[in-house]
Amino acid sequence: MQDQDYYKRTEISHSAIKDFEWMSPADWKKVYLDKEGEKESKLHFNKGSYLDALLLNPKNIDKDFFIGDFNSPISESVQNIVGAIYKIVKEKFPDEACIIDFLDVSDLIVNEIILAQAAEANYGNGNYKPERVIKEIREKGKEYYDFLCLADGKTILSKKDQLFALDKKNAMHSTEYTHPFFFQQPEDNLYHHLQIFTKDGRKGELDILRVCNKEKIIYIPDIKTAHSSFSFIENSRKYSYPGQLSFYRDLVLELLKGDVETNQEVHVKEEWKNYKIICQNIVIDEKTLVPLIYRYNDDDLNYYKYGSDYFSLAKPYLRYKRGWLNTWKLIQKHMELNMWSLPLEHYLKGCIEVYII
Repeated sequence: MQDQDYYKRTEISHSAIKDFEWMSPADWKKVYLDKEGEKESKLHFNKGSYLDALLLNPKNIDKDFFIGDFNSPISESVQNIVGAIYKIVKEKFPDEACIIDFLDVSDLIVNEIILAQAAEANYGNGNYKPERVIKEIREKGKEYYDFLCLADGKTILSKKDQLFALDKKNAMHSTEYTHPFFFQQPEDNLYHHLQIFTKDGRKGELDILRVCNKEKIIYIPDIKTAHSSFSFIENSRKYSYPGQLSFYRDLVLELLKGDVETNQEVHVKEEWKNYKIICQNIVIDEKTLVPLIYRYNDDDLNYYKYGSDYFSLAKPYLRYKRGWLNTWKLIQKHMELNMWSLPLEHYLKGCIEVYII
C-alpha cells in the first residue's frame, strides 16, 4: 500500500502513463498533477494490498487495516451512500466524525451531506422528499456508519479474506523458489517497497528488488494474485503487466547510473551495471495456493516500452501499439505547452490518426 508522501509527489508513475491512454487530458491532469481526483478503490485492490503488507511490510498492518465483518442487511446503494458520507464527515470534522449521533435528524450539516450524496446516487430515483431521504438514510445506515467509525478510516478486510491472505503469505514464504525474494540471503542485496524518482519526472514503487551477486542477476519481481495462475498470461496482456515491469526496468537502469532519489539507502556497486536484469511476476493461484513465476523476455519488455515501432522492420504486420515511452513523451509535451483541452495530436493535426491493424 503506497504511502501518502509517495502519492502526493508529482512525478508520473506507470499507472498514470497507462491511464493517459483512455482519460481525457484535462481529467488526467486533475488526478495525477493537480491531485484533485482520486482513482476508484476496488475490493480486490484491498485484498492485494493486505497480502502485500503481510509479505513485505507487516509492521504497518495494524495501522493500515481493520479486520471485521459487517453482517447487518443493508442495500448496496445505502452502503455506498453512507460510506461516502462518512468519508466527507471524517475529512471535515476529523475529531468529531464518530462522536455525532447518526440518528439525529436535526443535525443540519450532516443532513446537507446526506442529501448531496443521495442525489448523486439517485436514491429513490429523485422521487423522495428531502425529509424522507434523510430519515431513511440515517435509520438504515446507522449500524454501517458505526462500523466505519470502528474501522477509523482504515482499509476494511473481512476475517475470511484475512485468513485466505495468511494462507497465501505462508505459501509464498515457504516455497523454495519464492522464499529468497522475501528473506535476506547471503550475497544478496534485497529491497522491499523501493521507491525510485528520476530526474525526468517519473516514479515507481517496486515490490521487490533483489540483486543476486552470486548469479550476477538483478531480479525485478512484481507480486500478483490470480483466480487461476494457469491463465495468467491472458491477464498479463489485458492489464499490461509487462509494461509495468518494463517501466520498472528503466527506473532500475537509472538507479544504476546513480542519478535518482530513493526512499531507502541503496549503495549501488559498479559491477551491478554489468548484471543481467530479469523481470517477472510472482503469481499466487487462489485455487491451489501454489506460487508460479512468469518471466518476460527482452522483446516483450521492449514491445511495451517502444510499442510496435520496436518491430517495425522485422514484423511489419504487427498491430499498432504506442508503447509507454511514446505516451510519456506526449505527457511531457502536454506539460511543456500546458495544453489539456484536447489530445496533443488533435492540436497539431486537427484530428487523431487511427491504427486498427
